[in-house]
This record gives sequence, C-alpha cells and structure tokens, in this order.
Amino acid sequence: MNRCLDGAFKGQEPLTGTSLLGVFTFLTTFSRACDAAGLTHGQALPLLAFRLSGASKRAFSSALNSKTGHRTYAIRTYGVAIIWLLAKYATDSGMASAYHGIITMRQPDGKSPTAVGLRVETQCDRLDLLFHAQVVKDVFINGLSEIV
Repeated sequence: MNRCLDGAFKGQEPLTGTSLLGVFTFLTTFSRACDAAGLTHGQALPLLAFRLSGASKRAFSSALNSKTGHRTYAIRTYGVAIIWLLAKYATDSGMASAYHGIITMRQPDGKSPTAVGLRVETQCDRLDLLFHAQVVKDVFINGLSEIV
C-alpha cells in the first residue's frame, strides 16, 4: 500500500521537522495520496510513519508507541495522529512567525516585482493556502520599491 503513495510524493521531501510549517504541505499531499489510492483511515495511520524522516519520524514513533493510561496508546487513530502532527509542527508561535514573515516582506533593490511575487507565493504555499497570495497582495504594495 505504501508504494501506492509514491507518485504523489515524487519531488517532495519527507517531513523531517526542520521546516516547522512543512507539515501543511506534507499532510495535504498525504491526504490526497491516500484518497487517490483508496486507503481508509485505518490503513493510512501506519503508513504515516513511512513518509516521515529524521527527528520527525522518531518523535512520531515515540508518541505512537507511548501509553497515556492503563494500556491505552497515545495515538490510536488517524485523526489523533493528524492533530498530534499539527500541534507539534504548526505551533502558535510558528504560525505567527510565518504570518509576520509574509506581511513584512519587502522588495529588495534590484529585484523585479515578479520575483517578489514568486517569493510571496512560495511563503504562502508553505502555509498550504492558509494565507492566499491574493488576500495579502495589498500589504506588498507598500513594500515595493519607489520606482514601481
């Protein structure tokens, strides 16, 4: 079943935990891949670990195998796993930092407006469409160079 997900993940790095907001792109891709492969939530839960790497994989495996009470595992369902990943990697401070980074972007001298626009879209994509480039576009008018 894990091989069914390979196509959706071509060119995408596994979630390592180094890019805190990379969890949004990862979860969106994982969800789409599972839907396309026809996997159930029960089948998706164990496959999550195969798409993680590094510190992220170690933390998830540890949480998956830890017990919260008398023989009850902390992560028992796909939904709880998603909530755990979001709580760990999309923290309030991380979200606030990403939002601040987007709204304070400026056009450096010598950079074209197109290059700045691509930078904005890339940052918005990191948040996987939580902030649409069109919605924040007006903020950047103040950040464009005087020539523009």
